[in-house]
Amino acid sequence: MPNALPRRCAARRNRIGPTLSSPRADAERNVARVLRAAAKVLAERPNATVAEIAARSGLGRATVYRHFGSRRELVGAIHRQAIEEAEHAIEGSIDAGGGPLEVLARVTGELLAVGDRYRIVAEQRSLEAPLRRRERRLAAPLIPVVEAGQASGEIRADLPAEWLVHALGGLIVAALRASREGILSGCDVSEAVTTTLIAGAAARDRSPAPRTGSWSRRAGN
Repeated sequence: MPNALPRRCAARRNRIGPTLSSPRADAERNVARVLRAAAKVLAERPNATVAEIAARSGLGRATVYRHFGSRRELVGAIHRQAIEEAEHAIEGSIDAGGGPLEVLARVTGELLAVGDRYRIVAEQRSLEAPLRRRERRLAAPLIPVVEAGQASGEIRADLPAEWLVHALGGLIVAALRASREGILSGCDVSEAVTTTLIAGAAARDRSPAPRTGSWSRRAGN
């Protein structure tokens, strides 16, 4: 009998705990559903309405507006999520190790995948100031990678590392657009980016062609 009260209290706590946390968990799941649906719908139809996004998500329009006060706020949330995923992709690619060119190839593949999921971000550049600043800082961790390649002789040292990183970002955006327009139809988009980058960034006393083949195979794994 002395243990009966603690057992009843524990049972009551177990019943109460999930009930208290479920509204928040439901809200987080709904936000994730809306963002996934919005990214897909807006990639297909950039001028899609909130009603269309709600229909794709399987939620009511009122639920969408409960989490996002306006269409602009929803698009901003998609941009933030895309930047967060890109940040994680860059960090993970660097942490995975390898030589500078291997890291850049891995980053290219990962960022192309993020860009493909969030095409609306590349096509609608009306970012708010905080997001623009965050996006500009996005590739900063790659500058030491390029500098290491310059120090080892793998990457040409007569061009600023920051410029080469900026050029990589521009190539990724251009490749995503070219892929959608059919210009790179039938091509490995990641290989197209890495081949173009290597041709311009490889040290002049190195032969870029063999390096590109090896690099591209790593990127595809």
